Amino acid sequence: MTDTEAEPETPIETSAGTEACEHPETEQREGKTHCRACARQLYL
Repeated sequence: MTDTEAEPETPIETSAGTEACEHPETEQREGKTHCRACARQLYL
């Protein structure tokens, strides 16, 4: 590969039926961290 060739992007793997979320903002709920966009609990 030369310096001008770009590596192909690897798709983000997700579970069936879910969309990828980059968790842009977080919030605290009951002492746990959750994503504001998708509401999932984040394990930091």
